[in-house]
Amino acid sequence: MISNAHAHEGPPYPVLLDLPVETHRLSVWADPDVGTGNFQVFLQDGDPAAMAGLEVSFQARPAQGSGDGLTHVAKPTASDKREIGLPFSHEGNWTVHLRVARDGTTIAEKDISVDVTPPGPTPVEFWVYLLPFLAVGFLWGKVLWHKRRGGP
Repeated sequence: MISNAHAHEGPPYPVLLDLPVETHRLSVWADPDVGTGNFQVFLQDGDPAAMAGLEVSFQARPAQGSGDGLTHVAKPTASDKREIGLPFSHEGNWTVHLRVARDGTTIAEKDISVDVTPPGPTPVEFWVYLLPFLAVGFLWGKVLWHKRRGGP
């Protein structure tokens, strides 16, 4: 099952679920932010040690226009989870090609479409966004205080 990922802010979300890989199912969760794109690969229904021999690679390219592509390979581990970082250069729709191989032989491949978004707000942006709400709260509190004291 492939689903298009839409712009969001928050924890990783599924972009590929239950891809058959040998006797296992592989799922990919993503948090594709500019500069810090993170993909988590999970292998289910099997011995976690079986993932140790798998090479999982991602190639990413902008879906439209030109731009530099990215290629990253996950290091083999004896875990059922791998994390792969893709330093996306700009926001927009990207096509990520997933390749799973064992001993150089491709076992599974799949293209995944993701929307790369800017990373979350900086602390300064957070306070700038919060300022109007604080101002309204202050004015509301001031009106309530004046009403309680019997003012106009």
